[in-house]
Amino acid sequence: MSGKQQPKKAAVGKQKDHESTHLRAELERFKNLAARAQADVQNIRARLEREAEEHRRYALQDALIKMLPVLNSFQRAKAHLPQDLADNEWVKGVCSAIHGQEQWLSTLDVKTIDVLGKPLDPTCCEVLAVGPGEENIVLEILEEGYLFGERVLRPAKVKVGRMES
Repeated sequence: MSGKQQPKKAAVGKQKDHESTHLRAELERFKNLAARAQADVQNIRARLEREAEEHRRYALQDALIKMLPVLNSFQRAKAHLPQDLADNEWVKGVCSAIHGQEQWLSTLDVKTIDVLGKPLDPTCCEVLAVGPGEENIVLEILEEGYLFGERVLRPAKVKVGRMES
């Protein structure tokens, strides 16, 4: 080989090494971009699923708010059922339907707010009456309040105590 060819080969070898290094760096950069894009897609998918679940819960919440007064009317009627009708088959069927609705609500994580005998909590109670008793203690529940998960679906309507001066 001539002396001219060896430097040419060396220059070509260095150029190929440089190109190879450059291509490896580009490959690594594209791998990182792909990994970040994949993570972004997973995050977006998770966020969309959370938002869809939240929308479903809001829609259900709306329906529940509209249904509760009907259930409460039936519960009040049951509470004032004349004793002589307690064994009537039709009445038993209605009472069974009321119980079924209450069970269905519990499967949806809807529960009554437990406030009787406790200090007034304005985040979940609406005061409709005041009477003699311990100051700001719930004396009577006039209409049940409900939670949907941890969110107040409907505040309890209550009577609270007021110390007489």
